[in-house]
Amino acid sequence: MNLPGSLMKSLPLLPLTTVSTYLVCAISPLLPIIHIPLYIYTVAAVVVVVKVVMRRGIMLEKEITNQIMKYLKTVPLCFCWKQHGGAMGTAGLPDIIVCYRRQFVAFEVKTETGKPTKLQESTIRKIQAAKGEAFIVRSVGEVREIIQILDTLEVPYDEKRPVPAILAQPRD
Repeated sequence: MNLPGSLMKSLPLLPLTTVSTYLVCAISPLLPIIHIPLYIYTVAAVVVVVKVVMRRGIMLEKEITNQIMKYLKTVPLCFCWKQHGGAMGTAGLPDIIVCYRRQFVAFEVKTETGKPTKLQESTIRKIQAAKGEAFIVRSVGEVREIIQILDTLEVPYDEKRPVPAILAQPRD
């Protein structure tokens, strides 16, 4: 969908309601003529609104998560993965799970205005009660700060601790 050049230049300055109103006014009269089902129009309008939001500098949770994952993959002694939600995932688990220098760390990623659900808050409390680290983060900068703080902590490691037999066996 192409918007007029004058509107494209002014998009960062327009409130979202103005953009949505423009779309309704501009496209609605054409729907019966060009026979586009309303749901396709709605999807197109949502895509345009999302692009407008992104142009305004508001990052989506997915983008923040991708930036954090990219950063964590550069950190030595760090193993991490993105916990996917949905039907196949476990509800309430933090977005990013990390093993860093023998420490369990979990990051729940939110936008500047995003808030965790009660289930997410409960899961974070359970992780902390089990002596793991869990944080709600809103940027890769916050994750960098947390990693720097974790670097300063001394994680006890008992070399005399018995190793389970399964772990003591040589691996192929």
